[in-house]
Amino acid sequence: MPLRRKKWTEEEERCLIERYGEMCLDGSLSKMKTREKKYRPIAAHVNALHYSVDPSTYPFQWSWKDASTKVQNMRHQYLLVKHKIRRHRPPQSSDGHDEAASVEDLDEFDWIDGLSYWPNFLRYKGVFGDHPLEEEETVPEAVEAEEMRRRRRRRRRRWGAVDRVMERWRLMEERAEERERAAEEAEGRRRGEDEKVEEAEEREWRRRLGEEEEREREWEERAERRRVEWRVRMEEAAAGHRAAVERAAARAVEEQRGFVGQVVGIVGQWAAAAVGGGGGGGGGGDDGGSPFVSDMVHHLNGIVHVEHRMDGHDDDDDDDQFIVDDG
Repeated sequence: MPLRRKKWTEEEERCLIERYGEMCLDGSLSKMKTREKKYRPIAAHVNALHYSVDPSTYPFQWSWKDASTKVQNMRHQYLLVKHKIRRHRPPQSSDGHDEAASVEDLDEFDWIDGLSYWPNFLRYKGVFGDHPLEEEETVPEAVEAEEMRRRRRRRRRRWGAVDRVMERWRLMEERAEERERAAEEAEGRRRGEDEKVEEAEEREWRRRLGEEEEREREWEERAERRRVEWRVRMEEAAAGHRAAVERAAARAVEEQRGFVGQVVGIVGQWAAAAVGGGGGGGGGGDDGGSPFVSDMVHHLNGIVHVEHRMDGHDDDDDDDQFIVDDG
């Protein structure tokens, strides 16, 4: 989108020239030494009445340099129009009468004609004054033609000088506008680059945040898997420990049974020997010792069965028999 060229509106120009004329009349402008001090209050006055009130209609805020340049352009434009409306007096006739006598009561400048060049010419005439450009001198008739030619040459030179000055002012204004436009374009490019950098940084930040969240999620999943594996290992270890304890208890029961069986066998042998020796007969001894041995075996077997049941085994599954060796 091309940048808008700063252009004064008619209302702003009128306000500018009126304020400039007021400060010229009251003498406040001549008391100020620098251009900045002269034109800063004028620019502030124009901005306060237009830009500050309606920025959409008057979109530009003028600086003191803008106001100074505009006043200079107005003065040069006024002088240019004033040159164009200057009347030329006709030369004297041969009879010695001045043919210009009929127009001697006329003004040197056709002020009304100035409105055709510039509609606001009279307003600027009241501000910049009405000083004569150059007084014409009375010359002898013999040299009047040459004098007229010289005046025309001087006038052309002056016009050329005015045109050159106006051209320089126009070029200066165009260059100032070009520099301002280039500065605004550079500022726009810089803002665009800054926005791109910010967008890239935001994308990078979002990417890193996503990676961090992904790493955290993976870490939580690994931790959960480790907890599950640890729980399974603990359960397997507990199950193995219980199985080992049960096997040890079973071995202890078996060893206890074997020990009890040996004790019962020894006691049975002793009881049989004692009974046989007291009764005088082997057959009667066996019959007399059998109830005592049977009661002892039954009692010990009951103790073993209770201990076995306390270890978690059922008596119905045990088919162990105590064998008493009598011999």
